Amino acid sequence: MKKQIVLASLLLAAGIATASESSVSLSYRYDRADADTTSTGYEFDVGTHLTKNILVDVRAEQQNSSQGNTLQNRLEGGLRLQHDLGPVGVYARGAFGNKMKTGADNLYYSVEPGVVLALSATDAIDVGYRFRSATLDHKADTTRTARVSYTHALNKTVSVSLDVDRVQGDAAETSAIVGVSVGF
Repeated sequence: MKKQIVLASLLLAAGIATASESSVSLSYRYDRADADTTSTGYEFDVGTHLTKNILVDVRAEQQNSSQGNTLQNRLEGGLRLQHDLGPVGVYARGAFGNKMKTGADNLYYSVEPGVVLALSATDAIDVGYRFRSATLDHKADTTRTARVSYTHALNKTVSVSLDVDRVQGDAAETSAIVGVSVGF
């Protein structure tokens, strides 16, 4: 089943990438849990704008824990709607995904409203709040994440970002994420 999900997601990602105004992003993350454990991971995103204000994306994430080298993978599809009001915009992203961890696979959904502030033609800050929860009540995967993201466009197609997430709930951690995005 997992292989079919991964294959379908890769095919969807390839289809998204061939559409107009698409981007591919790769991020590295460092997480420090409140219990003094750390983890590192990678995120890979492929997205395309269906219109100026509607973005569809597929995201894959891999996370390795320093204690026991626990491996966790997430695969999700999302839809982001954004409305700009001059230099300030508002957005909402909804997603549905699969968390894959030994003995703890579960489906989940997330909702994230936020605000975008364009500082200049090349710099922007996003501030958002994500609620994520497992679709089954007996799975411990409910979190609330406050996040701030700074993005700087190096040119018309390449941008770099620095994000900070503060997660509370079934997991409690602070994450620093650096990424690069290439549009085409």
